[in-house]
Amino acid sequence: MPPRKVKLPGRDFEVAAKPTRRKKAAELPNLSPDLMKQALAPLAESLPSLHAPTVEPEILPPEPKTVSEFASAIRTEWESAQERFLRIGELLDMASLSLGRDGIAQLDASLPFGRSAKSQLLTAYRAIRSGRVPEEVASAGYATVYLLAAMDDDAREAAKAEGLLRPDVRQADVKAFRARFSQLNNSAQPAYSDRLEALCRERDRLRARLAEIERELSEAT
Repeated sequence: MPPRKVKLPGRDFEVAAKPTRRKKAAELPNLSPDLMKQALAPLAESLPSLHAPTVEPEILPPEPKTVSEFASAIRTEWESAQERFLRIGELLDMASLSLGRDGIAQLDASLPFGRSAKSQLLTAYRAIRSGRVPEEVASAGYATVYLLAAMDDDAREAAKAEGLLRPDVRQADVKAFRARFSQLNNSAQPAYSDRLEALCRERDRLRARLAEIERELSEAT
């Protein structure tokens, strides 16, 4: 600070101002980044954002009603997971009940699969729904379920006896069983066929003899 003047009678004096002492700022300790992380860890753990994440509610799509809505829903299900055929079969079944003939034709043209796959999906779904094929077999896929559903009751009972109605059954195992079962049935057919052919020949012979008798009777009268 500059000196200030003081007037006294007869003389002027300059009085030097007493310098003001400033307080020395406290020095922060030299902390390494690792030490700072350790010091702030308890505070970070107490933040609510780390323990209570925000969960957004699931928004379900509306139930399809039009051709395009059914086609879009079925396409989404088909592309996301083909093994979820029960939902696809359900949608196809719903469409068959709610859409007319023209609507079904338009839907078929919009599907990502052909009529053969559609028929198999519907058959497999209805077989599971009706109980013809146990529901746990659905995890084997719609093609495998379709093969089991397409069997007659005797073949399906034989497949059940062989342990084929299980969730992990392979399509190849079902096809092999169908071939064996068909071969067994065909091997029992020759005897029956021979008997049937013999009866047909006997019938034709008797008809010819009856016609001959009728002719002789007409000539005699």
